[in-house]
Amino acid sequence: MPGRGQTPNNAPTRLRQIALVVKDIERARRELTHVIGTVVIFEDAAVAQFGLKNFLIPIGGDIIEVVSPIQNNTTAGRLLDKRGDGGYMIIMQTEDAKRRREYIETNELSKVIGGYEHDDVTCVQYHPKGLQGGIKVELDSHAPTKINPTPLKDPFSPWHACGPDYGK
Repeated sequence: MPGRGQTPNNAPTRLRQIALVVKDIERARRELTHVIGTVVIFEDAAVAQFGLKNFLIPIGGDIIEVVSPIQNNTTAGRLLDKRGDGGYMIIMQTEDAKRRREYIETNELSKVIGGYEHDDVTCVQYHPKGLQGGIKVELDSHAPTKINPTPLKDPFSPWHACGPDYGK
């Protein structure tokens, strides 16, 4: 494990997904799918636990997610009230999100505010305070599998945020 000040490795990190927050999600859906010429590939019902509704659209092998509050007093709603429609989160793919987390915490670069692990996926969310622009950051990794041997290098590799059928 790298010590204080040492980087975990020179492995690449890929910007895999950006999340936008909007007041009018249906308008955003119409505009984005029309302008980009794409379709919605997934809506995640699980984001309702955070008081949100969402949809995801592909841009090549990467993703734009759009979220909108469906309840009062959500983090996304407070951000909308403060800044209006715009950036909400950047989600990056790295080879080993656990190792990056250890490095970030050891060097006191940010505070972990959430995350989970299941199957071949590790997700870690970091607090936006102290980051320029005040945007949430998430570092995720997929472990190599037989059907996905190089998750970071394959531009169309499976991506957990897009549901269980994406990349198959």
